[in-house]
Formats: sequence, structure tokens, C-alpha cells
Amino acid sequence: DPESMDIEVSYDGKDLILPAGKTRVDFGTLNNSRRVGRIPLTVQVKVNDKFIKRLRMNAKVAVFQDVVRTINSIQRRNIIGKSDVIVDRVRTERLLKDIPTQLDKVIGQAATRNLQTGKIIKFRDLKKVPLVERGSRVIILATKGPMKITAPGAVREEGFKNSIVQVVNLETKKTIYAEVLSANTVEVKF
Repeated sequence: DPESMDIEVSYDGKDLILPAGKTRVDFGTLNNSRRVGRIPLTVQVKVNDKFIKRLRMNAKVAVFQDVVRTINSIQRRNIIGKSDVIVDRVRTERLLKDIPTQLDKVIGQAATRNLQTGKIIKFRDLKKVPLVERGSRVIILATKGPMKITAPGAVREEGFKNSIVQVVNLETKKTIYAEVLSANTVEVKF
């Protein structure tokens, strides 16, 4: 997106005196796959479609990228809340990788290390928080049409929303597999 870029072209060579006529300047990149940072350019100068000179120049290409930044310091293992982070637009001469660009990718996650105020958050700084822990008491829910059956259960492994976990039915002592719906409810599909 041109509005998300900042390009500065610099030429350190001598002035070029051109004959009268229609001037055309064609920019080209050398075999360079980089699209951000310092990019060497070749420039062909033509007057009335006649080749005059080939010049070498450098372009500095910067991009504006959305990042999630902390506005409070966050301690390791603490869960990140709405008041802890903001989306900020930064100018960079290298593409930032492995970073979330939206708040919903960060809020509700736990910090894997201490995060200082103003730090740009990376995915490696985040860890999903399980909705149910091993040993948690839950309600096992089974629905079929208008009929709903519930039973008490104990989770045997940590689980995230919509994940499948092992649950022991405390009434029958049988182990079943159920989908995590909330912190206190799992659902059996049948």
C-alpha cells in the first residue's frame, strides 16, 4: 500500500547536463529480493527516447506497520488485559515478523516473560491460557434435541476453548472425551 510506505532516493554522483528534449527516467532494481530497507537502484536517463546515461542510486524504503505495544509493565505468567496494550503504528526499515497486529490476538494470553512498558509484543512473548486445568471440577453436558443430561466430572488434562479433553465422570468413574465450552462446562457429542 503506497500510503504505508516512505521512500527516500539518494544520489551522490555528479550533476548531469542533459540536452533539450523530452526527458524520461526509468528506475530498475538490481537482482534484489528485498523490498524494505536500503535498495540499490539503476536509473536509465533518456532524452527523446535516446539513451544518455545509466546512474546508480540508493533508495531507503520504510514501511508503516501496526504493532501491539504494552502501556503497562506485565509480569511473567500474568494474563494480558485490555488496559495493558494498544495498537500502535511504527515506521521501520525492516519487516517485523512474528508479531501480532490486533489486540484480540494478545488479550487473554499469558506473558511468557516480563514485558516492560512500551515493548512491542511478539508471539513468542505469549502463551495461551487453558480454560480448564487438570483436576478441575466441571459439569459434563450431553444434549440430544430438547433433552439435556448433566453429570459431575473431573478434567484429567488442561484444555483450551473448543479443545477435546479427557474427563472422568464422577458418578460412573468412566473416562470420556468432551469438548471444553467454558471454565466449568464440557460437552459430550453423541
